[in-house]
Amino acid sequence: MASRWYYTKEGRQMEPVSSYELKQMARTGILKATDLIWKEGMPQWVQAGSANNLFPSEIVASPPPVPVPEAAPDHVRDAGYDVVPEFEALEVVDDLQSPKPSSATEKSKESDERPVHSKRRSREGTEVKDDVDVVDEMENEQDVEARPRRKKKKKGIGDGVAIALGIGGFVTFVGVIVVSMVLVLKVVNREGDRVRDNLREVVRDDDGNVVKAPAPVIRGGSGDVLHVNDHLTNNDPFDKVKRSCHCKIYTCKLTAGRTYTIDMESEQLDAFLRLEDANGVQLALDDDSGEDLNARIIFRAPRDGEYRIIATTFAPGMRGAFLLRVR
Repeated sequence: MASRWYYTKEGRQMEPVSSYELKQMARTGILKATDLIWKEGMPQWVQAGSANNLFPSEIVASPPPVPVPEAAPDHVRDAGYDVVPEFEALEVVDDLQSPKPSSATEKSKESDERPVHSKRRSREGTEVKDDVDVVDEMENEQDVEARPRRKKKKKGIGDGVAIALGIGGFVTFVGVIVVSMVLVLKVVNREGDRVRDNLREVVRDDDGNVVKAPAPVIRGGSGDVLHVNDHLTNNDPFDKVKRSCHCKIYTCKLTAGRTYTIDMESEQLDAFLRLEDANGVQLALDDDSGEDLNARIIFRAPRDGEYRIIATTFAPGMRGAFLLRVR
């Protein structure tokens, strides 16, 4: 184990330190040339100024007279060391690996080896820097300037903006696809309607409204008094009750005392039914008594004769195919 150095401060023995710490204390002024030092193997305490390489030469050029040393510690006397009045020059050598600051240039090594001088004071009491301190400060400034400066990172588009642009582009792409699909479906449906109209001999105007419907298919039998597949178009007359709605009028013979169910069914319009006698007197009407938007009238004929069934719509402007049944 490396030996430790004991030293005195104002006549008091202090805790032991390493050789490196002892040198630093001497160079910074904490340890004075008149203070006493000792380590194991030495016969007696000696003045710190008498040790070689401990103080700068100008500080210990003329050391004061050696005072009477204090008695060695008890463990030294117990070990049997002789205390002699004189002691040869002592050389303080670092017995511990002192920390050295890392440097990439030879100048930093030379500055570590150069003794550190304490600051002197002028006669007026102000601090005066030694030449060595001035040189050290200049070298430090050069080292700072020689260091590569950290480049500033250029400000670009933030992550949030980039994410927002990406989302916006994706939404736009999806929107274009949806609109394209809707347009394609419209064209397909229009072509399908055109083919069906040709098969049924239906004529439409530029707005898609039916201007010429095929002749109604009227048939009875199978329990139906009347069974009609027909269309409401813009060329049909307006109803006298639902004045803004086009209508179709059918005549049907009913038997007194018998109950009839009249249905108007359609997937293209909101059906509305009215029932009149032969003189045009209204006997019943209905909007949505059937399923969905279909109309239904349940009527018991008071007498034999012809009755008028008016098939129209609940709202104006509605056109399309429908089924009328009387059973």
